[in-house]
Amino acid sequence: MDAKIISLTCPNCAAKLQIQGEMSIAKCSHCDRQFLINRGGSEIWLSPLMKGLEQVKLGSDNMAIELALTRLREEITYLNQTVESKKQDLITWTRAHNSALALEKARKFGNYIKLLYGAVAISLIGFMALYQNGRTEIAMLCLITTFAPFIGIALIPKLDAKSIAKYKQNSGGYDSTVTKTQMELSEQELAAAEKQLADKKNEYQRKYSLKH
Repeated sequence: MDAKIISLTCPNCAAKLQIQGEMSIAKCSHCDRQFLINRGGSEIWLSPLMKGLEQVKLGSDNMAIELALTRLREEITYLNQTVESKKQDLITWTRAHNSALALEKARKFGNYIKLLYGAVAISLIGFMALYQNGRTEIAMLCLITTFAPFIGIALIPKLDAKSIAKYKQNSGGYDSTVTKTQMELSEQELAAAEKQLADKKNEYQRKYSLKH
């Protein structure tokens, strides 16, 4: 049995088009334009083939954008974790640097005390010599001058063993030069990670606006 033939008008040039059976694409022999054959219930109508292709392309573009958005969401999550990790690194190295500085100050203070004790021992020997030779006033002045620095030392807060142990632990055994370098490096890495995160968020917003 022959397929049913339907006559339609070309939307472009108004020439007659013969639609046969279940054809999905029709071509006008007069203007050479191609059309999609659309069917809905008992109705049949033609639409430019390019429009249909554009709809397919639009669907493909939307799918590509959605895939890009999914990838960007994953990258943003990873970069958020990286930024937090870099912040913790910076906090750790800042604490280490401050502890290293405190330890170095404590060591300098300890060395100063050792030198002072040595000076006191020498001064006491001088005092005894002057005192035995009857030069009492000069001997007493020497003694007062010797012990005067201890008054200032008594007013300086000293680090106890527990504090020193804590500073050693926080510094990780590094001196202030190393901790300062690591602290500055952590600052640079944090700034780079934050910039990368901001760039990805901007890219996400651009892709999202294309979809909507």
